[in-house]
Amino acid sequence: FHRYGPSGSITQIDGLCVLAINAVNEKMILALWFWYIFLTIVTAIHLLMRVPILLSKYVRTLLLQDLMYNSPCTEARELVYSSNLGDWFVLYQVGRNISCRVFQDLVIDIRRKLHSSA
Repeated sequence: FHRYGPSGSITQIDGLCVLAINAVNEKMILALWFWYIFLTIVTAIHLLMRVPILLSKYVRTLLLQDLMYNSPCTEARELVYSSNLGDWFVLYQVGRNISCRVFQDLVIDIRRKLHSSA
């Protein structure tokens, strides 16, 4: 078919070359479409798992207890119920990045300081 070229004159283009590129583009777009659907599903599942953490102090207590080594439930429970969500999140991130025993000592020290100041 004929088309206007870069200089403004009419040039002849072979349609078969354009069709091959379109077929490759179609396959790439189809693969990206499925990838986006997969990412949407994974993101939705992740968000649904975060909702109980935001709404329930009991779930937050369980997550802190999971990071502590052989600690009684009262340590984590009192700390979670006396702090807000932001404090819990910072403490949770610290607990994920240090050893269990050090984290347990940190939680006990924080709890003692909260009780002594109150």
